[in-house]
Amino acid sequence: MLPGGQSGHAYEVRFKVAYPTSELTRQGSSNTSDISMAGDADSVYPDWDISSIGLDRDVAGASKNGSAAFEQVPIPEAMVYPNFEQFPDAKQLDRIKQAYRESFELARSAYHSLDGTTAYDRYLGGTDSRFNLYVFLGMFESQVSNPNQLFKKMVIWYGAPPDAQDDCKGRPWMLGYLLQKPDFPDEYVHLIVCTRTMQLPLISEMSCDHLSDHIDKSFETIAATLLHEYVHWSALMKRALETKNPPQRKIHDFEAPPGSDPENGYGAYNAMRIKEKHDPTDNADNYAWFALEAFWTRKCVPKEPWGPPRKGEPSCDIEGKEDLAEDCHAG
Repeated sequence: MLPGGQSGHAYEVRFKVAYPTSELTRQGSSNTSDISMAGDADSVYPDWDISSIGLDRDVAGASKNGSAAFEQVPIPEAMVYPNFEQFPDAKQLDRIKQAYRESFELARSAYHSLDGTTAYDRYLGGTDSRFNLYVFLGMFESQVSNPNQLFKKMVIWYGAPPDAQDDCKGRPWMLGYLLQKPDFPDEYVHLIVCTRTMQLPLISEMSCDHLSDHIDKSFETIAATLLHEYVHWSALMKRALETKNPPQRKIHDFEAPPGSDPENGYGAYNAMRIKEKHDPTDNADNYAWFALEAFWTRKCVPKEPWGPPRKGEPSCDIEGKEDLAEDCHAG
């Protein structure tokens, strides 16, 4: 099923990434790596010189600003948009488009917080830094500015496509899921958002005063649901996945037997525990929560790092529905 009767023609582009080991690899000498990434026939990939982009650190000592809501995210001149389907009215369509733009603000904040920050240490610290770098670089066209051209190959649906099983139906706790090859035979990748996702706030509807003193559901946004699903997208994560030995097909959602701690990979507390006990680079919510904490830290500049998430506090939750299940994605 191709929206608008389009046909997809993908090809592979190669380009160089130069980076200083003092900032990224810390191995004592500069390196250059080939990157291979799929794109559509209109894509133009300039060389990426990461050496000019510093990695920011947590800021301490500044006062916390919680006085006003943030302005809407500006739209880059060459903003790449996916297709949007089945949104019931103009307001909901505007909100999902805004959330899409905001998802790249999360990804940029994560990129600038790689290595040496509280957020990175909490969710990804001590893991493969190159893999983590490529996870976030894969979302962008160049220099962490405009979205990757691959997003032209995405359709974001409110509810399931007509020819697919609706995993939102009858599951009020579900946030969303992704349909892609080879499990879903289509040239496009389909990101389904459920009703519960659209009940979450936009970043532009939030302020620092909205946030708790520790990481909890108050940090969540629609944009984080989208970013979680991007991390599952095999084509977008291609270069990161190729660094694994052996290469892996996708980044999954962590699962464990009942009674384990954690039992699944959803929510800030579980993501933190996965980092402590398992491989967090194979759990999409570790990247989503890292990006959320990195973003709000950079926006609000707290005097002290946010406190860690607490066991038993619901995540992906809507006010007044705390009894809902915690596992909010279907992959």
